[in-house]
Amino acid sequence: MLKNLILAMTVLSLSACAFDQDKNADKQRENERNQALQKSYKPVIGTYKGTLTTADGAQEVDLVFFDLKVANGKNSDGSTRLVSQLHATLKKAGGNFDFIVALTEETGAISMVNLKDLSGLGRDDIQTIDARVNGDKIVGEAKGIAGSIGILDVVLKTRENSGNNSGREEVAYYERIRAKLNTIVGTYTGSLKQVGGTFDGKSVGITVKLYIQEVPNGAITVPTLIGDFNRADDASGTVALNLKGEYDFESNPPRLTLEGTPRFNPGSNYKASIYGTVVNGAFVGDMTTSVGFGGGKFTLEKQP
Repeated sequence: MLKNLILAMTVLSLSACAFDQDKNADKQRENERNQALQKSYKPVIGTYKGTLTTADGAQEVDLVFFDLKVANGKNSDGSTRLVSQLHATLKKAGGNFDFIVALTEETGAISMVNLKDLSGLGRDDIQTIDARVNGDKIVGEAKGIAGSIGILDVVLKTRENSGNNSGREEVAYYERIRAKLNTIVGTYTGSLKQVGGTFDGKSVGITVKLYIQEVPNGAITVPTLIGDFNRADDASGTVALNLKGEYDFESNPPRLTLEGTPRFNPGSNYKASIYGTVVNGAFVGDMTTSVGFGGGKFTLEKQP
């Protein structure tokens, strides 16, 4: 049975070279798209200071806009597609709020949505801000799950360079991401009940190990989730996988998605997806493969 999986990986590796041109074209399109997005964000990148006026009065706030590259799907070669996104952090007494931002260049309209899932917000937390840029001034309404919270009125104080990737907000943002990823790194063991082909209905022991890889990005490093996948019936590691992951810690329950490529045959077009929820050290979900077998449902426990 394992021989079929090894054969599938090998056969798929023979056709991989046909995708080289697609890979280069994808990268060029990715770069061009990100350059255009960063140019559109540039007029608002910076630190703003002002007030948030609520029923309880006005309180001082800082609003910082910055751009980040985030994973957004896959390229034709299976690599992660990175897209520049405009983000913001609102700092006020009682805590900070992180937002993803949509900017309409023609009108200066800004829509900000809290990165936290709605289920994780309290009644007094800001869920959205709808505002408008007028020169160096931004005015808009902050809303929460119970309705209007107040009026935001801020003025630009410091113009940041969106291209240097070394601003304090970027560093703080990635520190928060790093802290969340650190809660799930480790070794998970359990079983996979396989579906498809001669594997159908058979269980096999599997191990998933997760790590944080620090990827240089200008003057800072970006924490990236990577890992290893191994089957208990594959002592030589012939069908072992290298993993790249995305951890959605804002969803309830938190979701983990891992994309696998052959460790010893990286040119193969064989791909595996491992996805599920992580609750109290239990990683439960499904595994699918590009060949239609060798996947199934799994239950894994994090080891001490």
